[in-house]
Amino acid sequence: MAKEDDLSDKEREEVRKEVRKEMEKRFIKKATSFTNEFKKQFAAAITTAFGLVTALTWKDTITMFLGSFDTRFLPAEAPIIAQTYSAVLITILATLGILAVSKWAREKNNKKRK
Repeated sequence: MAKEDDLSDKEREEVRKEVRKEMEKRFIKKATSFTNEFKKQFAAAITTAFGLVTALTWKDTITMFLGSFDTRFLPAEAPIIAQTYSAVLITILATLGILAVSKWAREKNNKKRK
């Protein structure tokens, strides 16, 4: 390496350390930014999936309920009640899942603010 400036070897080493330290800071900042964005997008995808499952369950329940009117007074209530309970349970589980994923996604942001 040609010495074209007036820096001593000790000064060069200090400059290298400072540059290395600055590069580490930038890398950590980018990695943290990527992690936060990944969490945000992952949480959005999981929330959407839970919402879709809930919507499809309720669609089946409503379809079954409306279809029961065509049975001409046959006892069709049992499957409707079971499907309704299932839809309510899936709604509750999906809501809890959404809350858990949202909390997980916010966790890093709260730590960063402190």
